[in-house]
Amino acid sequence: MRFVLFHLLFFFFRRSFIMPLPPHTVIEYASQLKAADHISVPTELYSGAFRHHAIVGAPMGGNVFEVIHARPGEKGGDLNSSGSSDNYVVAEDMIDYSNQIRDRTLHRYDYAPDQCYKPFDVLQRAKSKLGPFAFNAVTNNCEHFAQWCKNRK
Repeated sequence: MRFVLFHLLFFFFRRSFIMPLPPHTVIEYASQLKAADHISVPTELYSGAFRHHAIVGAPMGGNVFEVIHARPGEKGGDLNSSGSSDNYVVAEDMIDYSNQIRDRTLHRYDYAPDQCYKPFDVLQRAKSKLGPFAFNAVTNNCEHFAQWCKNRK
């Protein structure tokens, strides 16, 4: 119960007070994505109320993309009572987004050019964090990671 309450409070707090996201585009075709784009898809948690964020590393053909993202490691990502986990990693994975494109649930965040790093720098920043990730549901999650890659100091 504490886990559910924690996530609901985080969801409403984040939406109200912190981390504004730029406008997004609903992706209808794989060709709308390019390397260094910040994307998100609904998660399984709470019927998609949360979104998982990633940086596109490279298109691999069709609807498959290499992405760089913060995700649970091999042992899973169970959170402790403070919303943290020491078993998260930043990883490069190949993901087929066919279902999300078909269902129109894949979003690309549209940063103004003067509000973000150049694509090469975004990818360098993302790759510099490969490995263990100090996950915290409130202060350091996949969305924070993707935003940091795009435009955070």
